[in-house]
Amino acid sequence: MIKLPTKVRYGLRAMVALASHEGKKPVFLKSIAGSQDISRSYLDALFAQLRSAGLVRSVRGAAGGYSLARPPEKISVLDVLTVLDGKPALVDCLDQESACDRTSICPTREVWDSVRDAIESILTGITLKDLVNRMNEKKAEGAPMYYI
Repeated sequence: MIKLPTKVRYGLRAMVALASHEGKKPVFLKSIAGSQDISRSYLDALFAQLRSAGLVRSVRGAAGGYSLARPPEKISVLDVLTVLDGKPALVDCLDQESACDRTSICPTREVWDSVRDAIESILTGITLKDLVNRMNEKKAEGAPMYYI
């Protein structure tokens, strides 16, 4: 079974939360940690990576916090995954041919390469803006209806 590491799942959740505040004042990590039920210290480490990669920027001071470094429609799920965990590779030989002596004759390597390409294509096509829109739709679906 292929599983994404916790840092990718939490990092993407935090980035969606940050993207939902786009165009407003910077957001404190404490606020994101509380709304996403993620430890503040864990988010500090994730956001250090995201900041180094140029996906978020920090603002110091009383009105400080974090904001996206690019518009949410310009940051894909693959961007976040790659920063936090590297490019998806289902088997070691896709990244390092020297990882296996059978790389040049292995018939399954092409299968794994095609699967990786499909995954990357899907994750590139989904942006933070798309996820914010989905989040808002889900909230609206669950909102109570009041009739007069």
